[in-house]
Parts: sequence; C-alpha cells; structure tokens
Amino acid sequence: MTMNIIELFYFLFLFGGGALAGSSVTSLFAPKYSVEGGMVGVLLSFGVFFIIGRLAKRLNRKHAPCRCGKDERRDFKFAHDPNWKFVRRCSCGLSCLMRKGWLWYEVPTEGNPILYMQRDFWGRWIPASDKNKLNRMLRPTGDICSDQRTG
Repeated sequence: MTMNIIELFYFLFLFGGGALAGSSVTSLFAPKYSVEGGMVGVLLSFGVFFIIGRLAKRLNRKHAPCRCGKDERRDFKFAHDPNWKFVRRCSCGLSCLMRKGWLWYEVPTEGNPILYMQRDFWGRWIPASDKNKLNRMLRPTGDICSDQRTG
C-alpha cells in the first residue's frame, strides 16, 4: 500500500500534534518526563482517531440493516429481478431495493415494494415513517410516484 504526499503530511501532523501536546502538558507538571509525555501523546492521538474512525464507519452504513439484522456490504449481493432490474439480496433471502441513496425498500415476491428504512438528516438509517410509506410507492420501472396511495 502506497501513501501520497497529503496522507504523509496528515500522518505526520497527527503524530506530531499528539507528541507536541503530550510533551507540553507533561512539561508543565514534570519537566524531566516531557519525552515520555510526547510518546503518550502520540499513542493517545492515535487511539482517539482510531475510535473516531470506527464510530464514523459504524454510523455511516451504506446498507440499511435487513430484518434479520445483517448490515455489512458482504451480506448483500446484486440479483436480477424481472420487474425491478437489479435488487440487493440479503444472505437471508430477502430482496431489497435502494432508491436515491436514502430510501430502502423491501421487495416481496408478489406486489409492490414496501418502504422499510430511510436516512435521516445525519445519514443514519431510521425506520420509515407511516407518512413516507404512503407517499413513496414505486412503479415497476423503479420510479417513485407520489400521487398513488396505498390502502
């Protein structure tokens, strides 16, 4: 794996900033341990950015969770459906359809897709509200039509 110049500067800034902050804080209280404080600062900065990265990855899922609870990319495969062209099929067998990147539909074997999940303002997947379920019916071409209502 190669690193470009921007990634190199980011890496150096991350660890340099951690070392400087750790050394500065340590020199205020125990000046003879400022080198060790710099090393602790580097480790803390790495740990903080690692945790932030893991949380960001967890909160920003590409796929909404299936009813069986799976939400990883490897759990969904593309499958061909005669009415909906391409659908994503979970490893449990449920077919799903994503439209506009923020609407997640379940595709039953017969009938129209049912809106299951939607993204909120922050990009997290939340259960679809009843109002949106009524206003977001799909035609077999995959277009969203807001003039049809379900019963």
